[in-house]
Amino acid sequence: MNIDKFKHQHADIMSNISALRRLAQAGVAQNAADIARLIVSMSSTIKLHLAVEDQALYPALQRGDNPELARMGQQYQTDMGPIAQAYEAFARR
Repeated sequence: MNIDKFKHQHADIMSNISALRRLAQAGVAQNAADIARLIVSMSSTIKLHLAVEDQALYPALQRGDNPELARMGQQYQTDMGPIAQAYEAFARR
């Protein structure tokens, strides 16, 4: 499995978080519209990323021949479940 797309999405998400921090530090009230736009634009990347990890990456790790990677895949899927659920609940607001 090629994980370059996952790495690219992580980099995009981290870049957007940095931009949100800068905007918030510059003043939430003054930058509210830009902050909102950035959150909305990040939403689709995060939603897709979490879904692909859950439906493709973690199961692929679990099916592999490496027991340690299989264990890690299961652990990551277990750990990320509540995060993905919380994100879905937030996104439905």
